[in-house]
Amino acid sequence: MEALISPITSWDDGMSGGGPYVRIMEQPKQRGMRFRYKCEGRSAGSILGEKSTDTTRTYPTIEIMNYLGRARIRISLVTKKEPFKPHPHDLVGKDCKDGYYEADLQERSVHSFQNLGIQCVKKREVSLAIQQRLMKDVNPFNISPEVLANENEYDLNVVKLCFQVFIPDPSGRCTVPLTPVVSNPIYDNRAPNTAELKICRINKNSGSCRGGDEIFLLCDKVQKEDIEVRFFTSDWEGRGSFSQADVHRQVAIVFRTPAYRDLSLERPQLVHLQLRRPSDKEVSDTMEFQYLPHDKDPYSKEEKRRKTQIVFNNMLQTCNMSATQRPTLVARRTLEDTRTPRKLGQRDAVPPDVLGPVHQRGSLAPSSAFNRSSGLLGRTQAPASSLQQSFYSLTSMGTVTE
Repeated sequence: MEALISPITSWDDGMSGGGPYVRIMEQPKQRGMRFRYKCEGRSAGSILGEKSTDTTRTYPTIEIMNYLGRARIRISLVTKKEPFKPHPHDLVGKDCKDGYYEADLQERSVHSFQNLGIQCVKKREVSLAIQQRLMKDVNPFNISPEVLANENEYDLNVVKLCFQVFIPDPSGRCTVPLTPVVSNPIYDNRAPNTAELKICRINKNSGSCRGGDEIFLLCDKVQKEDIEVRFFTSDWEGRGSFSQADVHRQVAIVFRTPAYRDLSLERPQLVHLQLRRPSDKEVSDTMEFQYLPHDKDPYSKEEKRRKTQIVFNNMLQTCNMSATQRPTLVARRTLEDTRTPRKLGQRDAVPPDVLGPVHQRGSLAPSSAFNRSSGLLGRTQAPASSLQQSFYSLTSMGTVTE
């Protein structure tokens, strides 16, 4: 049996009079979706619900209160701020045409919407897109065309879903509109000023309670003039210190830690660390950071002095020992002690012609005797000029006859 009711002109009328109205059971997920251009040739993806997880997907859901029967719904995109104007971006997916979604609803109160994506338009196409909305009568809040004409007032990085339900009139046609409801904003993940904040990695997760430690933080794209690093607990808050020049290519931040409220910590204190965007109060997931008690000797100078003192005291004790108490020195073996004589071999034999004339008894000639002063066997010390002569012309060596 179809319910026949009079048109509802406002949310308050539906609530106070007990008539049908629409409420959003699950809002769309605000961050993490990328708006795609038509020229990219890819699917625009699906708008997920705010309760969606990596393992379980949920979708935007509405409930029609105080009514059960036939109905028709239209979902379109509107601007973030009031008055809610038709947005130039298109809603794409199954049952979508001309930039909006329209379909008949089954006779139940709860309805979920899958396969809805957002396709963005270029700046120069904004005016044409708004004209198409007016031609199709997609203007849920009846904004005048004069207000819609200003192209500069449209924020192309954020949209809202507008749910507008029509129930049957006395003739059975679904022409009676219920008060349209608007969702939370959905931000384009591609734009740094609206994208989801995310910390990818930090080089250290602990530091002195007095602050001043240099931290390197890697993140998704951020705006250098609209970002801060926040340290906090349930009853304390601090900000990392850095300048716009310390934000590298929108994906890395080099900052110094703030001092903890208690500079005389006796044990490590755990706090939380996150990115925060002041313009819209958006924050990232938190990471843990540990404040450590202040180290009065960060370079271990005292420890080095202590070790040096111990070594020095040991040396003094050794010097003050009596002769019998001192450690006995072991004599070192010299090179001569370890040298073993070699046997005279074939390679060590002196050529006969070098020895000079030999006497009959087998002894060397006097001139061939070992000259201790020169250290040469069978030769006298000759001036440097004589070295240029032939080896066989040395008088002390005798003459060689052919």
